[in-house]
This record gives sequence, structure tokens and C-alpha cells, in this order.
Amino acid sequence: MYPAAMINPDSDRREGVSCAGVYTAADRERVVEVLASLGFSGWIGPSQDRWVLVVAENPLGKVAAGKRTIDEVGRDLAATTGALALVAQVRRDEALRLWLYDGDQRVATVDTNPPEPEFGAGPGHDEFGGAVTLDEFGEPMPDEFGEPVGMAMFEDDSDGLTYAPLAQALDVPEVSEELTELLEDELSEDESESERLTAMARLLGLPTWLVSATSLPKDIWGGPRREEMIRLQVGRQGAAGALHGFVTRRTTRRPPARPERR
Repeated sequence: MYPAAMINPDSDRREGVSCAGVYTAADRERVVEVLASLGFSGWIGPSQDRWVLVVAENPLGKVAAGKRTIDEVGRDLAATTGALALVAQVRRDEALRLWLYDGDQRVATVDTNPPEPEFGAGPGHDEFGGAVTLDEFGEPMPDEFGEPVGMAMFEDDSDGLTYAPLAQALDVPEVSEELTELLEDELSEDESESERLTAMARLLGLPTWLVSATSLPKDIWGGPRREEMIRLQVGRQGAAGALHGFVTRRTTRRPPARPERR
């Protein structure tokens, strides 16, 4: 069971599910401490085996101080705790994006629906959605940080891609083939990226309730109860967090709504 897609009252087009979170192998108390220092807004779930799942309040926008997005929070959390952090983001059920960090090292990035830059169009986009400069052949030009990192890091000697580095980093190398098939599969009209994320979490032994966490602050279907969650609003808990979060939301613009397709 998955949350129903939202419907824009000004349009008949259904809006797909969006969610974002960080699966971290760090101690939960340490996770809360670090996220508070980052001014994070969202929820921290209970420890489940080796994992703690952190859920962003605003899955498609800024989620912490310094205008940090969810991937940047995952990066900083991994670097500070020295533990694995797998960031997952579903964008309107049209794309699943993953970032895996091990301490201060980025191990892998995945985008099931990367943007396709126009041929020779100047600025394009990398796997993080950031602008990159394209050469006359439409290929990204190296910058001062070196070649952009993307899906090519998973290429092997066969005729396709392998996600073995991702499975190996999470200590489940035996599911590499299934993971590759799952992430490479082209979804049908009846399938969604939120379903793919849930299947991936189940395959990798991660908590499977991130998609259902769109029901927060109410209880999560198939997940922990509300009282098991820790709520942070701009890094603060309780009444102070609620007040500070209210003031921040009143003064912070949300990402613009996606324009309708015609």
C-alpha cells in the first residue's frame, strides 16, 4: 500500500509522490546531535538493525541550514559520524536519485531518469541537477574538480551497467545482480519510482517505510509509530522547534510548483 498521489485542485493531472531521506548506519543519538547542529527539519526514526532512517520535511527543497538539500545533509552526516549514509529521493514518482557516502567519501550516485542535455547547448546538468558546461559535442567539460561523476562509474566489461559497488558497500554483494536489474528496469505506466524505492530497500535490508512517511506527522502505515519518531524543526525539538519552524516557514519560499504539461 502506498500513499495516494496528490491532485492539484487547479488541474486534473495527478501529482506523483515525492519523498526524501537518509539511511544512516550511525548511532541514533549521534544522528540527532549532528542533525540538530545542521539545523535540519524533519524526523528521525528509531534504530532498525544497523540503520536509522531520517526523513526530510521538504523532500524537494532545502532541508537544513546553509540552504542544504537532502544529499548535502547525507554527505555532512556521513562525514561527521564516519558512517555509511545512503540518501534517497523520489521526485514526483518520475525519478529515483541515490547518493551513497562512506565517511567523507562519495561511493556512488544513481539517477533512474537523468536529464538529457540538448546537443551543444552550453550549460547542462550533472547527476546532482547542478549546471555543467558542455563542449561542442554535447559532452560535459572537466572543471577544476575533475571529471563529473555519474553512471559511468558503474560500467563493467559486459554490455551494460552494474550496481555491484552499491551492493558491496552495503554488505550485501549477493544481491548485485537483482539490484542492477531493479534499477535498470524501465518502468511501465502501472509502476512508480516509489514502488522501486520500496523494493530496493527491501532487497538491501533497509527500512521500507520511507514512501509511507509522507503521512507524517501522523502514524506511518507499515512503519514506526509517531511517538517513536524524533521531530526536528530547524534543528530544535519540542515547543521551541515548533515555534522556530513556524517562523522559518513563514519567511522561506517553497520551490515553485511544477508547470502543467500541455
